[in-house]
Amino acid sequence: MIRLSIEVISETLRTILTRVGFSNERAALCARLFAETSRDGVYSHGLNRFPRFIGAISDGLIDVNAEPSLVESFGALERWDGRLGPGNRNSKHDDDDRATKESKDTLVVHSMPPSRG
Repeated sequence: MIRLSIEVISETLRTILTRVGFSNERAALCARLFAETSRDGVYSHGLNRFPRFIGAISDGLIDVNAEPSLVESFGALERWDGRLGPGNRNSKHDDDDRATKESKDTLVVHSMPPSRG
């Protein structure tokens, strides 16, 4: 069995993602999330999913530049539109830090359809 470090896997995936249109920063985050997911044992959302993810980008089903947007907010409940962006990357949008801080005082429910990949 060949063993590769998480760094080598992440860098390889990042290179592929930049070739299909991701910016370097977005590719690095998305690649790291794919690699870490496999490392953590969630194979269905890690490297096993990557070829289908690249195919969905090629087919125009995933917008590599999409940014999630807040649609509605009801106190601690928020509804987000993933805008057909990469699902793992959308789950790490900038407002996650705000939601984490708010969750210390109240329950936060996070919902974000539709994302793909």
